[in-house]
Formats: sequence, C-alpha cells, structure tokens
Amino acid sequence: MKKIIIYFLLILIFLNQNLNAQNKSINSNIDCINITELYYKDTNAVSSIKNDIKQLFLNCYNKCNINITSLLQDVKYSNIELLEIENCNFNPNITFFPEKIKELSLIGNNLKSLPYNISKCKLLDKLTIADQDIKFDCENIKLLPSLSEIHIYNTKIYQIPNAFINWGTLKSIILENNKYLKVDSKFYNALSNIQSLKELYIINMNVLRIDSLISNLKNLKVLNLSKNKKFDNIQYSFFKLTNIEEVIFNENDFKTIPYEFFKNQKFKKVDLSDNKIEDITSNIRFMKNVEVLILNNNKIKNISNDLENLQNLKVFSLYRNKITLLPEAICNLISLEILDLSFNNLSVLPKEISKLINLKELHLESNNFTKDEKERIIKNLPNCNVFFEFERKIHK
Repeated sequence: MKKIIIYFLLILIFLNQNLNAQNKSINSNIDCINITELYYKDTNAVSSIKNDIKQLFLNCYNKCNINITSLLQDVKYSNIELLEIENCNFNPNITFFPEKIKELSLIGNNLKSLPYNISKCKLLDKLTIADQDIKFDCENIKLLPSLSEIHIYNTKIYQIPNAFINWGTLKSIILENNKYLKVDSKFYNALSNIQSLKELYIINMNVLRIDSLISNLKNLKVLNLSKNKKFDNIQYSFFKLTNIEEVIFNENDFKTIPYEFFKNQKFKKVDLSDNKIEDITSNIRFMKNVEVLILNNNKIKNISNDLENLQNLKVFSLYRNKITLLPEAICNLISLEILDLSFNNLSVLPKEISKLINLKELHLESNNFTKDEKERIIKNLPNCNVFFEFERKIHK
C-alpha cells in the first residue's frame, strides 16, 4: 500500500513540474498567444504572461462565459500589435486597448458601438469589424492618423462615415454584406472624396451601376465588385479610372466581357468568373498588358483568334465552360505559364501546342481526350505538368 501511495505522489510531483515548465514557457519567447485556450488549460497561467507578446487572440465561440473585461486586466499587453476578439461579450467602454496596436479585429461580439477608447490606438493600421449589430458611430475613432485599411462585414452601417474622408490615410476599404448600406449617389459621393484610396471592395451589396463620381479616385488600383447579382453593365465613367490594374467582378450578371475593359491598357489582372459570358470576342486584342485572365464558370463556347495579342498573359483560366475547340492562336501566347481548361468539352488541342515553351501547368481534367491525344500532349510539352486527373489548383 505504501508503494502505491509513493508511486501516486511521484506522479503528482511529475505533473506539477510539467505544469510549471509549461507556465515558464509562457514567460519566454512567446510572440503570439490565444488567451482563451490558455484560460481553459490553466486559469492561473494568464497572470504569468510576460509583457513582450505581440499577438493576442480572444476566441470564445460560446464555449464559456468568460468575462473578457476582467480577464484582460490580468494581461500585460503594452507591446501587443495584433488583437483579435471574436465571439466574446465585453463592455465597449473598456480601457484595455494597447497604444502600440497596429491591427484590430472585432468579430461577432454583439457590439452596438465601437469601443470608446479605440481612439487611443494612434498606430492602428488595419481595422476589421464583422458580424456586429453595430451602426458605426465614428465620433470615437475619427482621430486614427495611421489607419490605412478597414474591413466592414455584415454590420448595420447605413452610410459612409465622414471619418473615412477625414482620416486621409485610407488605402483599402472592404465593404461586404452590409444590407443597410445603399450603394447610391450619396454613397459614391462620399467615396469620391477619399483621394488616398487604392483598393475598393464592394461585395454582395446590391451594386447596380458604377457612378461617374468614382472617376475622382485617381489612385485606385484594385476594384472588386463581386457577388452583386444584378450588376451587368459599366458606364462610360469607368474609362476615367485610368490607373486601375486589377478588376474582380465575380458572381455578377455579365453576358459579355464589358467593352470598357478593352479601353484600359493598364489592366494586369481581370477576373470575371461566375458570370454568363458566352464568347471571347475580337475586342480581346486591346487587353495587351493583362497578365492574369480568369473566366471560370461561365458559358464560353467561342474564343477569337485575336487572343494572340495578349503577349504578356501568364495565367489564363477557363475552368468549367463549354469550349469544344481552341483556336490555333492560343499557341502564340509565349508568356503563358498556367493554362486551365478543365471541365470543358475538349477532345483535341491545337497541333502547335508545343510552342508554349514557358508553360508550367496545363489543366485538362474532365474533358474528352483519348489516350492517344493525351500521350501526344504530354510528348509536346515535356517541361510542363499536365493534369488529366482532378488535381486542379485555384488560380487567384
């Protein structure tokens, strides 16, 4: 019996030493920590965290009823640069925001307003607000001199806050699934005054048109208007966005590649996936500088020979269309590195396919190639990875 007791005591000593070792590891060389997971493991370990951690994640996921306000009082957070609070209930008047924070994410916390002391975060560069009942009163964040990126997803915001304009530092705005925010003239008027803007994402927001006021955004380089189901045409004002290099108009209602696209010689990436496009017309010849062209999941049957003018094209993705025959001109795209033709109705490739000497990946899954044709393709492209079985990578 004594042996059993001694053995049991030795186990307890071992476990205690192991726990102390874990707590010591918390105190050394930690740069990132999920405090909620730590809380589950050892409620006393929180107070042992040193003040040199840089990233702090609070993710409750409704698994417990932790009082975040009280919990954070035990954390030495003076050097934290990234803070994420997700699915936690906390008081927006708390004062824990560290002054050195550069990135803040508030996701699913049932907030009605932004934390009052967010205005103390003078180095804040990126702000994400998602899944909130928040209506976005910006009075307490209008003095954020370093903010350059803001992502607002699924909130009750109903207008572009004046603070966006007053900051003068915003380079990227992502607005997604904010059903109370109307994309109308008033909306575009507010946006047009954000002269520093380089990236604009308006996703799943019932966009119907691009207002002429958007042409005031002279520095805009990326425009994403995806998931706007009734968006199917572009006005003349789009011509004036002369510095745009990347357009992403996925999951809209375009039946042709917009003519306005062909007038912009600076486009480097065009993504029109998940629309209703049926043909690649001769106008494609004007897009001479495009490097990435993605037309996945459309209804494309015909491709113009004028495609050969795209001598800078490196990625060409036509996944899941209705193509039965490729033009010979595609073999003249000598810069092409990735070509995705999977899920079409092809049974043969052009004879001159060997001219694509820089091709690294060719995706031909789910087509109608015979064994002989497969062997011919592989033989003519000895330095290319050719996929006939489904191993497709998503091209972005």
